[in-house]
Amino acid sequence: DMNTISFYRFQNVRNEDVFITRSLEPIHIPFFIKEKVQVFDGINNFPRLPVKNTPKKPHVFENDNISISISTGDSVASVYANSNEFSQYSSVNVTLFQGNAVQSVITPTVNGITTATLFTGLANYVPISVSIYVNNNGNWMLVGNYTGDEVFPSVWITPTVVNQLYNIPPGTVSTALGNSQSVAEFSFQFYKPSDLSTFSSLMNLPMPNVTVHGINNASFAGGESTLDIEWITAIGVNVPTIFWYVEHGFLLNWALQVSEDPNPPLVHSISYGEPEQDMFSSIMDRANQEFQLLGARGITIISTSGDLGTSDGTDNCKIDIPDFPSSSPWTTSLGATFITRDTSTSICTGQYAFDLPILCDATAELPCAVDAGTSFTTGGGFSAVFPRPSYQDTAVQEYLNTAVLPPSSYFNSSGRGYNDVGALGFNILTVKGGSIDVTGGTSASGPIFAGLVALLNDVQLNQGKSPLGFINPWLYQTAA
Repeated sequence: DMNTISFYRFQNVRNEDVFITRSLEPIHIPFFIKEKVQVFDGINNFPRLPVKNTPKKPHVFENDNISISISTGDSVASVYANSNEFSQYSSVNVTLFQGNAVQSVITPTVNGITTATLFTGLANYVPISVSIYVNNNGNWMLVGNYTGDEVFPSVWITPTVVNQLYNIPPGTVSTALGNSQSVAEFSFQFYKPSDLSTFSSLMNLPMPNVTVHGINNASFAGGESTLDIEWITAIGVNVPTIFWYVEHGFLLNWALQVSEDPNPPLVHSISYGEPEQDMFSSIMDRANQEFQLLGARGITIISTSGDLGTSDGTDNCKIDIPDFPSSSPWTTSLGATFITRDTSTSICTGQYAFDLPILCDATAELPCAVDAGTSFTTGGGFSAVFPRPSYQDTAVQEYLNTAVLPPSSYFNSSGRGYNDVGALGFNILTVKGGSIDVTGGTSASGPIFAGLVALLNDVQLNQGKSPLGFINPWLYQTAA
């Protein structure tokens, strides 16, 4: 009897203004209305809603007296050194060591804060260390050290870079009637139209046509939602775009809303997910039913696999923890990549011309990984619940036969394998709060690829053809 069930109000520990109501008891419904009820959700399950963007941050070393902040890029490093004690001294010496090479810059202090010190001409993939000295009555005194960063090349990502890498012709815009794209947002992730306008202007793009489904509170713009809306419109230029905000519930609620829409957007990017192990199988099964129905209607669903490797944010390092909906056979899962210099060609590594090191163009695209220097590792793995679909049999079997893999007990080799596609997800430029920001993660890869699919739909529609819809079989056939 639902009249006797107790409900409780829970406060979000990260955002004290957010509350949800849940029961801690099992829910039972009378048999005579069972056939009339499609789904129960949001009654006694608690959402995790991890977002999948990873803002770029400098590496920081702190002790009791000093804070050293270091940002690295292609052959360069920028160093800030701050200390309350610096105000006693007239200048600070910032010295960078890399192998046998040493660079020193003397910089004045203002209220204990140094200006940024830029070091150039550094060797990529070689660790650096930094020492800070203060001028103490003519004597340089060591006050801090930092060791461990590697300088490595990866260009700043703009729409022009994406278009060049993925062979999108310059000036490509959508012109087809009926084309559309969307980003799915949850958990108080909103966007600020003025940020989108500034971003589009800085990227030399026309102002996007965005419609809000649900609500949007521009006063609480989130990093996830800002990244999503800026980059899907940056690639799917002139495609009518829907900012689809789900006020209550999560993936299933979103899927049901889209299914009930008589004219839903043709491409959807979802930068959210949860570990399979934390979701009810009935919810995932029902969501998959909706995904299939949407695919049959010509709708493409892009999911993203997260920025925490195969752990999906859990503390379990003994087995693969799949992420849903990326583990769904009925979404197209995206992993994150980054651009780096070509080092596979022999002349690009350790060779010189006129005593200058040969640095080849940044044309190589590699998966994001902590040990590659990107500060996060793209998600990916195998579903523990859903079997491998036939459309990926050949590709997955080849991978299993040739890759260096962990023990077979670590993952379900017969499960649905993901990611299906990799797209850029590092050093992604955005505008948030009126300022240029740098972020990344599969949350960038998803909207970038979704915008590309929307451009492909534009070609289809202009030729009188149907939109691409569920694209996974076509992707694997094309790549074979």
